[in-house]
Amino acid sequence: MRGVAVVAIALTSVVSLAACAKDSAGSGGGGSTTSQGAGGCKYTDPPKATAASTTTTSDKKVDASGLKVGLAYDIGGRGDASFNDAAAHGLDRAKAELGVKDVRETTATPNESDAAKEARLRQLAQDGYNPIVTVGYAYGLPLANVAKDFPGTRFAIVDSTVDNAPNVTPLTFTEEQGSFLVGVIAAYKSKACHVGFVGGVQVPLIQKFQAGFDLGAKTAAPGIKIEDQYITPAGDPG
Repeated sequence: MRGVAVVAIALTSVVSLAACAKDSAGSGGGGSTTSQGAGGCKYTDPPKATAASTTTTSDKKVDASGLKVGLAYDIGGRGDASFNDAAAHGLDRAKAELGVKDVRETTATPNESDAAKEARLRQLAQDGYNPIVTVGYAYGLPLANVAKDFPGTRFAIVDSTVDNAPNVTPLTFTEEQGSFLVGVIAAYKSKACHVGFVGGVQVPLIQKFQAGFDLGAKTAAPGIKIEDQYITPAGDPG
């Protein structure tokens, strides 16, 4: 899933370059214009590109050698070439750049119960790991139960939030914005005015990607045909 965010960054540059090219070709003023594409599609030209803002980072050295870091992966764990691996990469950087030494990594198993997830998190907290990072919305309920029993431990959860838990940091993303850009590019690249979205499991998180993709395609080409499909329905144990 996080791969879409990386793709979106690259696609932002493509959209900007397309805007510059059309503007220099004489499309004129700042309003939207339309053009005729293959397959009878009418495209809305992208807006004029604007300069990106710049940010500065601190060179101050952070010493995290005294931390005990727990990382609870979702199914697939380290090596899944997806968002678990993104978390693993962050942990590896923390070791290399911040001096983190004491780490424990655990991984969810297929069809694992909430009780089993809670037991793993509780064991990490009891063993003094702090902070503890959980990867995936499936940890939401187990984490809520554990966090209230360990108020002095800092937790984080990727792709979800935990209500009334001041010691839990939500790491959430605007998934639909990245997939919006993918939808725009898909529409511009389509030669038949017909695109499709294929999601993994039909759950609300992936439906956000779908909604962004569909809106992006419709924004670029209001008359485009879109087909949405999912590999696995929600709740399918297979």
